[in-house]
Amino acid sequence: MIEYDAQVIQKFAADLYRRASTIILKWSLIGLLVGIFIGGIFISHIAAQFGIYMRSGDMLGVIAGGAIGLLIGYNIGSNKAFWLKLQAQTALCQVQIEKNTARIPQSGGSGEGNKESQ
Repeated sequence: MIEYDAQVIQKFAADLYRRASTIILKWSLIGLLVGIFIGGIFISHIAAQFGIYMRSGDMLGVIAGGAIGLLIGYNIGSNKAFWLKLQAQTALCQVQIEKNTARIPQSGGSGEGNKESQ
């Protein structure tokens, strides 16, 4: 039979916190790259429709796409980090509940046993 081990849950919670600390950066970078890509395609498509050839200074679409993608990625990463931290806190709360209830002495009835011993 497998025994209860609070260290396993605490390691799990520490891993969740570690993942939460890096997930915002990961999603922000993904959003930035996707935004730059989409912004670049969008601005080159619009420019081609009007017969405008892009110069190196016409990077507004790429910059705007990158900025919007960065904000969206940051928002997604922040939400995921929140849920990971919440899951870690829930696991730690269960460990604390186990510690607290282990300290409570288990009485064998409604208190009548105490009257007989007196």
